[in-house]
Amino acid sequence: MENPKLLELLKSLSGKEREHLKDFAESRYFNQNARISTALEMLLHDVEAPGDQELSKENLFKKLYPDTKYDDLKLRHLLSDLLKLTEKYLAVQHFLGNELAIEIETLQSLHEKRLEKHFFSAERKAVGIVNKARSHDEILFFQYKFQLIHQRNAVLSNGHTTQNHFIPAMDALDKFYYFSKLKLCCEMLSYEQSVNIVYDAEIINEVLYHFERHSYPQVPVIDIYYKILSLLLKPEDEARYLEFLKDIKANSHHFSLQELREVYYYSLNYCIKMLNDGYDNYLHEIFDLYKTMLPADLLLEKNHISAWNYKNVVVTALRLNEFDWAKKFMEIYKEKLLPEFRESAHSYSLAKYYFYKKDFKHVLKLLLKSEFGDDLYNLDGKLMLMKSYYELHETGQLLSLLENIKIFIQKNKILNDTYKVSYLNLIKVIKKLAVLTQEDSDKIAKLKASLDKNVLIADIPWLEEKIEELEMVESFG
Repeated sequence: MENPKLLELLKSLSGKEREHLKDFAESRYFNQNARISTALEMLLHDVEAPGDQELSKENLFKKLYPDTKYDDLKLRHLLSDLLKLTEKYLAVQHFLGNELAIEIETLQSLHEKRLEKHFFSAERKAVGIVNKARSHDEILFFQYKFQLIHQRNAVLSNGHTTQNHFIPAMDALDKFYYFSKLKLCCEMLSYEQSVNIVYDAEIINEVLYHFERHSYPQVPVIDIYYKILSLLLKPEDEARYLEFLKDIKANSHHFSLQELREVYYYSLNYCIKMLNDGYDNYLHEIFDLYKTMLPADLLLEKNHISAWNYKNVVVTALRLNEFDWAKKFMEIYKEKLLPEFRESAHSYSLAKYYFYKKDFKHVLKLLLKSEFGDDLYNLDGKLMLMKSYYELHETGQLLSLLENIKIFIQKNKILNDTYKVSYLNLIKVIKKLAVLTQEDSDKIAKLKASLDKNVLIADIPWLEEKIEELEMVESFG
């Protein structure tokens, strides 16, 4: 069956959406071609019963035009119309799900028809909905639209205007515009730091210039995003971070769930950056953030936790020796993982648990029977396996695994060059470390000195710990 765009779109719909789409296609208001409804029924049956024989173009055409010779162009035109109808259905569904948009468009229509009584009634309803809404992207935009329509209708009703008539609309537009730009600047800087690209500083400076001269105390979310931007520009300002965190907690009721999730992710990323820069106290901050975000469902998307978030929460708890908490979290949130990642993510995290408990045989048991589809998960699993072999003095298996990891890294097309170099250097050091004994004091000292040089090596703290253990054995010997 041709028209892959249409089939891909139909497959993406839920069962409920497919039923709604069929009702939509049956509506004479949206569709006057009955053959489009018939084609939709047949294609949906084909999508929902993949084991059956695939519907051919010829059979579909014959069903639609029983007494007509097959015409490929005619069929393609009809399927193209069905694709447009399906896209229109998605747009209408999205619009109907936005109560604010409906009320604003109703006001605009009533204003254009000059139906004063209807307009004022709808205006009161719109005010109530705007006041209850919590998504500030929508609120600020619709406040602007509302004020604009309101003022235009006032001019139409009174037959004249004053110089102050459109000031509320202008103020509302400024709030929407600068808040939107403020959020984009935060996204840009966050993205810039993660992928090492540089945006034009003038874009940021324009926003900073505005907010240095204007404040919006009646919209706390604007001030919070301004603090996010400040932290992205000056992460060393720890006092600003504490003030920012305090503001989030005090104003969380002003946010939609998605907005609150975004704001907490900014705070989480800030703490991770500070931790990576050597500020170890931020590990506790990260753990506290996780404990705040979890009961509020801020780590969930569509009621599922990502495998990466699951892993990161576990590792954070383990690094703080919160073993019981980590074990309880793993069991509770295992069912919140997507089914296709559930077993691998849980096995990996359980292996981490036993690794931190120094039960290395249990680590081997879990990792040797697990498959990890994600490359970074896969590499991290191999590194955990490598350390466990080292701790258990399984030198033969360790050296064999190191070669395996080396080939994996060299052939991998996803890992960036910096990541590759740091881990290939780690492998070189471990190969030397694995064959040393307490009698090799000169070689131990030389290996330790090599870590002090300005060379990119992954996991230096672990290497230093293992070298110190060898030195202690030597000193006691």
